[in-house]
Amino acid sequence: MSESNREYPTGETVPETGPYMCTEGALENFKKDEKFPECPKSGGKTLWQEYNKE
Repeated sequence: MSESNREYPTGETVPETGPYMCTEGALENFKKDEKFPECPKSGGKTLWQEYNKE
């Protein structure tokens, strides 16, 4: 079962290196074990989801 639809809140640890998109639509690349930051667009807490072009 894939976790690609799981949402990760600001401050949570990045599970896998790769691109993630926040609720505001900002696309960022993160490395495994980094912490998800606040939204680069709004500056507030957000949810990040693994981004797949498929």
